Amino acid sequence: MISKNLFCILAFACFCFTAFATSVNSGIYVKHTNSSISNKTSIPFFIHSSTDFSVLVLTTAPIYPNSSVSITWDSFAGFHEPATLVLTNLKDPNFLYNQITVNDNGIATIDLNDFGDLNTTPGYFNISVSNKFGSGSSKTFTVLSKDELKITLKKSRLRYGKQVGISWQPINTMGLANISIIRLSNGTVSSIESNMADSGFLN
Repeated sequence: MISKNLFCILAFACFCFTAFATSVNSGIYVKHTNSSISNKTSIPFFIHSSTDFSVLVLTTAPIYPNSSVSITWDSFAGFHEPATLVLTNLKDPNFLYNQITVNDNGIATIDLNDFGDLNTTPGYFNISVSNKFGSGSSKTFTVLSKDELKITLKKSRLRYGKQVGISWQPINTMGLANISIIRLSNGTVSSIESNMADSGFLN
């Protein structure tokens, strides 16, 4: 005679094998058992995503600190639970911005100001979304400074062919900068440097 305990172990092993051997989407499930003598449904349980969510930040450039962005991610229809949005500055990934909680319906429009003050930290960012089933991060996007760059020239007069030192507040040292001069009399633009490191100075 097979004991009830052994029957439970066999049933659990069979269920685990079925769950892992079959491709199952993440979400909320119940286990329903239908036998010749009874029917029973378990309490709800979660199956987490085995891969990162697809998170997209939808916006048109340029993005300023006071901009709004639309975010989409893999949603789980019919389950109204919160999702947490986290902003990360790639230059300083340990800096903590405000977390934003929204309904886990797969789409949200967020004011970047809601994450905190981005005016002093323009640069490269991404947004991650997490819920009870897993998490994922968007691709990198650039937040521009709302103020014009402050540029300083070391000399106000120089002879043709001589170098002039230029310094500015870099937007992000991970990025690139292009420098050109404009002749005020006719608007002619001459390139000085292209795709140089955004270091904040040029000698």
